[in-house]
Amino acid sequence: MFESFLYNFFRGRIWKWLVGSISAMVALFLLGKELLGLSIIKSVGLGILVLLIAFIVSFIRYLVTNTSRSSAYGDAIVFLKDGFGLINHLKRENSNSNEDIIDSLVQICNTLKKVFDRLTKADCSVSIKLPILNEPISSDAIVENVCRDFSHYLVRNTAEYKKQVHRVNGSTAYQVIINNVLNGERSNFYYLNNNVPKTENYQTTSKPAYLEGILPYKSELVYPVLPMTEPKEKREDGKIKYEIWGFICVDCPLTYKFNNRYHVQIIEGVADGVFDVIMKINKSRTL
Repeated sequence: MFESFLYNFFRGRIWKWLVGSISAMVALFLLGKELLGLSIIKSVGLGILVLLIAFIVSFIRYLVTNTSRSSAYGDAIVFLKDGFGLINHLKRENSNSNEDIIDSLVQICNTLKKVFDRLTKADCSVSIKLPILNEPISSDAIVENVCRDFSHYLVRNTAEYKKQVHRVNGSTAYQVIINNVLNGERSNFYYLNNNVPKTENYQTTSKPAYLEGILPYKSELVYPVLPMTEPKEKREDGKIKYEIWGFICVDCPLTYKFNNRYHVQIIEGVADGVFDVIMKINKSRTL
């Protein structure tokens, strides 16, 4: 835990602001001399004291934040339990009603939003994308947004957004996931980007839908819709034949809000939970 704090402290804004450059460091250590008329030695000592105070205050804040975060994960368990209520009911009733299916998926989006809002302390958006054809997703497939959390539905699902053709090969997130799935890297099936604006060659087909191509999010976490259990069928090269039937997308307007430990496991569990429901959509398309 302390190692994690040190890592975040020395790459954080406070450290960079105080001693992130030679000029900043000189200004800090000569602060006492210029403002208080202290000797060089005492001025340097004052600078060291300021650093020490900043270190202690940051560590206390880190402890408080992580204690709160533990409580947030407890809340996440409760939210997910309640959110899966409609999904489980749908499975028990064996309903193929499109309205019931979409209602259950919207509830999952709303639930995931509550979970990640609580974990990130930000206004996250959640959506589920499915292929327009009743077949597993490939690199040249087209996907559509079938549902989104209620609070972002009108804001994101604009007429301009619906005009866009969302091809998988036009999205960095989808391409990375497909490549990882093809390579059978189960632990890397997800796509996590904590600083989208600073990512070189980042692609998404959604950009034209927003003013000046500025995306409404800066972090994103995407996971493919597939079961957690490994399929028995294998490809010609001997690797397990995974099939992707959609994507669950979570994004955030702030940078560095997702982690590849618990956050990925949460969305992976949800992807497994909604798999059967999404296959009902495919069945209804066939019928």
